[in-house]
Amino acid sequence: MSDKPDVSEVKQFDTGKLKHVETEEKNPLPTEQTINQEKASERSSKILEGLDPSKLKHAETNVKEMKPDAEALHQDRAALTAAAVSGFDKSKLKHAETTEKTHLPTKEEIEAEKAAK
Repeated sequence: MSDKPDVSEVKQFDTGKLKHVETEEKNPLPTEQTINQEKASERSSKILEGLDPSKLKHAETNVKEMKPDAEALHQDRAALTAAAVSGFDKSKLKHAETTEKTHLPTKEEIEAEKAAK
């Protein structure tokens, strides 16, 4: 028995029987932005690893944020609207003609349409 494979079958194979296949990259290389993010994360981790918690000072936070109630918001909105309306300069408006584009049918047109059905 010979160690060499039979090449004649490969040469005689009809490539027309093969289907077209799109290749898809499943493991893309990281972008430069991804690499930079990972480097920054590593630097932050190293800084935190070397940090001695006993050397930290306690800090108090005072939150002095007061949220307005619905009535205060309504009053502010009303004041802004009144100021905007009272300060409006009507002389800068241009004249505009209004044309009605809807047509209401007359009784005769309605009767004619009913008769056509």
